[in-house]
Amino acid sequence: MQEDIVFRIATPTSSDMQKYLGIVCDVFYKIKPNVLQEKLEKLGEDTRFYVFEKDNLFISSLFIHPIMIDSVMVGGIGGVGTRLNHRGKGYGKTLLKKVISDSRGSYDALLLWTKVFQYFNGFGFQDITQYFQEDPNGPTPMMYFNKPEADVLSRFSEKLPRRYF
Repeated sequence: MQEDIVFRIATPTSSDMQKYLGIVCDVFYKIKPNVLQEKLEKLGEDTRFYVFEKDNLFISSLFIHPIMIDSVMVGGIGGVGTRLNHRGKGYGKTLLKKVISDSRGSYDALLLWTKVFQYFNGFGFQDITQYFQEDPNGPTPMMYFNKPEADVLSRFSEKLPRRYF
C-alpha cells in the first residue's frame, strides 16, 4: 500500500459523512444519491466507518452498525466498496479483515447483504438466506459468526426482515 494512503476509523461527523457519501455515490452509482443520503442519515453515532483515505478523499470504505435481532447483537456491515482506480490493491480485503478482528468482543455475528457472495464467503461469511423473508431477486444475506453458529441462529424466532439500515 502507498504511504500517502492512511487507514482510520471514522465516525459520523459531517465532514466524514460527506466523504463517505462521495465514495458510496461513486461505487454504487446505480443508486440515486438522494436515496444513499437518506440511508446514511439513518445511521447513528455508534456507526463506525473503516476507511482508507488519500488526499482528504475516501478511496475504500465500509461501515459497521450495531443491530439487535431478537436477542442477538449483530454488527451490520454495509457500503463495502473501493473506488475503481484503487481496486485490486487489497484495500477492501484489509478493511474487512480489520472489522472482523475488531468485532470479536462486541458482536455475536456480523451480517451483510450482497450480490457477490463468493467474495464474502472467502472471509468465512455464510449464506443464511433460509432465516430471512424470501426475496428471490434480492441480495444474499450472509453472516460471519464470532460465537458458535448454532448458538446464534437458534435465537432467531421467525423469518427475519431483510432491511435493518
